[in-house]
Amino acid sequence: MTRYTPTWLQQGSYAASVDRRALALSFPNPTVNTGCAVSVASGMTLNIGAGICAIPTGNNTGTVVCASDATEQVTLAAAPASGSNRYDLVVCQARGNDLDGGANNDFLFTNVTGTAAASPSVPATPTNALSLAQVYIPGGSASVTAGNVTDVRPGGGSAGDYSGRMAYAQSTSNIAVSTTEAVALTTLPVWVPTAARLVRVEAFARNGNGPAGEAMILRIREGTTTAGNVVQDVVAVVNTSGTQAGTWPGAFLGRTYAPGLGLKQWVLTAQLTASIGNIYTATGSPIWLEVLDVGP
Repeated sequence: MTRYTPTWLQQGSYAASVDRRALALSFPNPTVNTGCAVSVASGMTLNIGAGICAIPTGNNTGTVVCASDATEQVTLAAAPASGSNRYDLVVCQARGNDLDGGANNDFLFTNVTGTAAASPSVPATPTNALSLAQVYIPGGSASVTAGNVTDVRPGGGSAGDYSGRMAYAQSTSNIAVSTTEAVALTTLPVWVPTAARLVRVEAFARNGNGPAGEAMILRIREGTTTAGNVVQDVVAVVNTSGTQAGTWPGAFLGRTYAPGLGLKQWVLTAQLTASIGNIYTATGSPIWLEVLDVGP
């Protein structure tokens, strides 16, 4: 059994792993606290924006924080021949003698080259690393296409860890709604770290001005369009006496469930049952859509 020096005593001496364990209390899961977005530079070269990553170590000694203040680049291997395709990963990887036994004590942005196949699989993220982007490489291509770069940053590059709010969107402007279902709000994409991870998706909106007898159907859908799976829906308060903008109570909807491993996004949609009206917003009362991490 080892008892480590408590942090932080005057005149104390600490192994790096002691500080990493302290960081793990704030960052227990891999996350991008800010930035590190991956974009196409030219050809097979990609840019990684400045940012900060928190990466739990593979030997369970806590979390390392890797910060970069300028754009860096990685160059992917040439595409496979026509008939085969490939997935590559762009990762931030920590290196240290007490992490991997090597001589380097630093971190780097690098790529993991997948195996070419007619129907390729995404390669695994290396130990002590965090995936930033998944890149699809069609056979015979000479350059990376922007649409083939999928952002897989945990947290979506937004500040915060996997506790509390993962994504949030709001509007303080009245939004016109018709009898055709339309997207009113869209969240930022977030990375769900395990298949069993529970999230709670919630939304609030107020039925606004419209003819008497009007009702509004609000839906939360998983995805970015009205074609996504319905997570929850509700019929908002019926307007019984004509236009009374700002006087109607709000409609709240929400559901806790496990959406599965991977990059996820949600939308709040609205649809009227009769005529054209508005989602009504007032000062201090925006419509909103949020995603909360509930835990394992």
